[in-house]
Amino acid sequence: MSIKQFEADLDTNILNIHKELENAGDKFIRYADDFVVMTKTKEELPAVLQYVKEITEEKLGLELSKDKTKLTNFKRGFRFLGYNFSGNYKGISMKSLDKLKDNIRNITRRTQGVNLQAVIDTLNPVIRGHVNYFRLGDVQKVYRSLDCWVRMRLRCFKFSRKWKTDNKRFPVHRFFKMGFLSFEREFLTACAKA
Repeated sequence: MSIKQFEADLDTNILNIHKELENAGDKFIRYADDFVVMTKTKEELPAVLQYVKEITEEKLGLELSKDKTKLTNFKRGFRFLGYNFSGNYKGISMKSLDKLKDNIRNITRRTQGVNLQAVIDTLNPVIRGHVNYFRLGDVQKVYRSLDCWVRMRLRCFKFSRKWKTDNKRFPVHRFFKMGFLSFEREFLTACAKA
């Protein structure tokens, strides 16, 4: 079987799953190979899970991830595409936030041999991309604390250590003069455009 044939079969079977679940009154949300199935009652969940397992394992020859597959409700919440959904809250999942912080730690390493302007120029596309992806979530408070953390990292980069007077020695307005993008400012700008 060629790759194109496999992709065509996959799309056809997923479309069939989608149609059958929609006809039964359930919701099916999919992006690439990730999907969420929502039912009206918790009693329907085991039957729907069994149906989806049968289709994916028997017809497609694929296996559902045991780490990602779980039965839950909106109050307990779930993660999907980097977002954390819980009740009416839609925010950044801890895994996505940790990955972002690791990326920022890598960019703001003190032993790079570059100046602060080069670090800010490298950091700005990361900030802009993250804000554009998560602008639909409830993330303003997270971004506010993340801004403080990033500025602390940049001050540590500049002075090669952390000291309690660093905020006075290198205030926030100097970062903005250098072209630093704030998570919170970018988020508010993206919300205003939408």
